[in-house]
Amino acid sequence: AKERVYSTFISYRVFSEKIHATLLHEVLNNTVTPGGHRVVNYLDSQRLVKGEDWEKGFSQGLLNSLVALPMVSHGYLAPMMELQGSASDPVDNVLKELQCMHALMDPSRKRGRDFPGELEAVYPILIGAPTDPA
Repeated sequence: AKERVYSTFISYRVFSEKIHATLLHEVLNNTVTPGGHRVVNYLDSQRLVKGEDWEKGFSQGLLNSLVALPMVSHGYLAPMMELQGSASDPVDNVLKELQCMHALMDPSRKRGRDFPGELEAVYPILIGAPTDPA
Protein backbone atom coordinates (compact mmCIF):
# COMPACT_ATOMS: atom_id res chain seq x y z
CA ALA A 1 0.00 0.00 0.00
CA LYS A 2 1.26 3.45 -0.85
CA GLU A 3 1.35 6.13 1.84
CA ARG A 4 1.80 9.84 1.35
CA VAL A 5 4.45 10.01 4.07
CA TYR A 6 6.22 7.22 5.93
CA SER A 7 7.47 7.63 9.49
CA THR A 8 10.58 5.56 8.87
CA PHE A 9 12.57 4.10 5.98
CA ILE A 10 14.32 0.90 7.06
CA SER A 11 17.53 0.39 5.06
CA TYR A 12 19.17 -3.03 5.18
CA ARG A 13 21.08 -5.57 3.13
CA VAL A 14 18.92 -8.62 2.52
CA PHE A 15 21.61 -11.27 3.10
CA SER A 16 22.77 -9.83 6.43
CA GLU A 17 19.96 -7.80 8.05
CA LYS A 18 16.68 -9.13 6.65
CA ILE A 19 15.66 -10.73 9.96
CA HIS A 20 16.57 -7.60 11.96
CA ALA A 21 14.73 -5.33 9.50
CA THR A 22 11.62 -7.50 9.59
CA LEU A 23 11.61 -7.58 13.40
CA LEU A 24 12.06 -3.79 13.60
CA HIS A 25 9.21 -3.32 11.12
CA GLU A 26 6.93 -5.63 13.11
CA VAL A 27 7.72 -3.84 16.39
CA LEU A 28 7.35 -0.27 15.08
CA ASN A 29 4.69 -0.40 12.36
CA ASN A 30 1.28 0.89 13.46
CA THR A 31 2.45 1.86 16.93
CA VAL A 32 1.42 5.32 18.13
CA THR A 33 3.88 8.06 19.12
CA PRO A 34 3.41 10.04 22.35
CA GLY A 35 2.05 12.81 20.09
CA GLY A 36 -0.67 10.50 18.80
CA HIS A 37 0.76 9.82 15.32
CA ARG A 38 0.55 6.33 13.83
CA VAL A 39 3.98 4.98 12.82
CA VAL A 40 4.10 3.76 9.23
CA ASN A 41 7.33 2.11 8.07
CA TYR A 42 8.75 1.83 4.59
CA LEU A 43 10.24 -1.65 4.36
CA ASP A 44 10.85 -2.65 0.76
CA SER A 45 9.67 -6.23 1.22
CA GLN A 46 6.32 -4.85 2.44
CA ARG A 47 5.97 -1.81 0.17
CA LEU A 48 7.42 -2.53 -3.27
CA VAL A 49 4.85 -3.53 -5.84
CA LYS A 50 5.68 -6.62 -7.90
CA GLY A 51 6.97 -5.52 -11.28
CA GLU A 52 7.67 -1.95 -10.08
CA ASP A 53 11.12 -0.52 -10.81
CA TRP A 54 13.01 -1.24 -7.57
CA GLU A 55 15.17 1.89 -7.67
CA LYS A 56 12.19 4.15 -8.32
CA GLY A 57 10.25 2.41 -5.54
CA PHE A 58 12.92 2.75 -2.87
CA SER A 59 13.70 6.32 -3.97
CA GLN A 60 10.04 7.32 -3.56
CA GLY A 61 9.93 5.54 -0.20
CA LEU A 62 13.01 7.40 1.01
CA LEU A 63 11.84 10.77 -0.36
CA ASN A 64 8.55 10.33 1.48
CA SER A 65 10.00 9.21 4.82
CA LEU A 66 10.62 11.40 7.86
CA VAL A 67 13.41 9.29 9.40
CA ALA A 68 15.86 6.83 7.83
CA LEU A 69 17.04 3.84 9.87
CA PRO A 70 20.04 2.21 8.16
CA MET A 71 20.76 -1.15 9.84
CA VAL A 72 24.57 -1.17 9.82
CA SER A 73 26.54 -4.37 10.31
CA HIS A 74 29.68 -5.91 8.91
CA GLY A 75 27.50 -7.55 6.24
CA TYR A 76 25.96 -4.15 5.39
CA LEU A 77 29.34 -2.49 4.91
CA ALA A 78 31.57 -5.29 3.54
CA PRO A 79 30.36 -5.16 -0.10
CA MET A 80 30.95 -1.38 -0.18
CA MET A 81 34.52 -1.87 1.05
CA GLU A 82 35.24 -3.90 -2.11
CA LEU A 83 34.20 -1.11 -4.49
CA GLN A 84 37.06 0.46 -6.45
CA GLY A 85 35.27 3.49 -7.87
CA SER A 86 35.44 2.16 -11.40
CA ALA A 87 32.82 1.50 -14.07
CA SER A 88 33.31 -2.23 -13.52
CA ASP A 89 32.12 -2.04 -9.88
CA PRO A 90 28.88 -3.91 -9.27
CA VAL A 91 25.82 -1.76 -8.54
CA ASP A 92 25.31 -1.53 -4.77
CA ASN A 93 21.73 -0.58 -3.96
CA VAL A 94 22.48 -0.13 -0.25
CA LEU A 95 25.16 2.40 -1.18
CA LYS A 96 22.60 4.18 -3.39
CA GLU A 97 20.25 4.41 -0.40
CA LEU A 98 23.03 5.90 1.76
CA GLN A 99 23.93 8.39 -0.97
CA CYS A 100 20.28 9.45 -1.19
CA MET A 101 20.11 9.87 2.59
CA HIS A 102 23.29 11.97 2.51
CA ALA A 103 21.94 14.18 -0.28
CA LEU A 104 18.58 14.63 1.45
CA MET A 105 20.28 15.64 4.70
CA ASP A 106 22.64 18.17 3.05
CA PRO A 107 22.08 21.42 5.02
CA SER A 108 22.49 23.57 1.89
CA ARG A 109 19.43 21.81 0.42
CA LYS A 110 17.34 22.37 3.52
CA ARG A 111 17.57 26.18 3.60
CA GLY A 112 14.97 26.92 0.94
CA ARG A 113 12.66 23.96 1.58
CA ASP A 114 11.82 24.15 -2.14
CA PHE A 115 13.00 20.61 -2.82
CA PRO A 116 11.32 17.23 -2.82
CA GLY A 117 11.83 15.07 0.22
CA GLU A 118 10.56 14.82 3.76
CA LEU A 119 13.68 13.32 5.41
CA GLU A 120 14.46 15.04 8.71
CA ALA A 121 16.90 12.63 10.38
CA VAL A 122 19.04 9.53 9.89
CA TYR A 123 19.54 7.24 12.89
CA PRO A 124 21.89 4.31 12.13
CA ILE A 125 21.20 1.13 14.07
CA LEU A 126 24.46 -0.74 14.69
CA ILE A 127 24.29 -4.53 14.61
CA GLY A 128 27.18 -6.55 16.04
CA ALA A 129 28.58 -9.74 14.59
CA PRO A 130 26.81 -12.98 15.48
CA THR A 131 28.46 -14.66 18.46
CA ASP A 132 29.17 -18.33 19.00
CA PRO A 133 26.92 -19.51 21.86
CA ALA A 134 29.54 -22.10 22.98
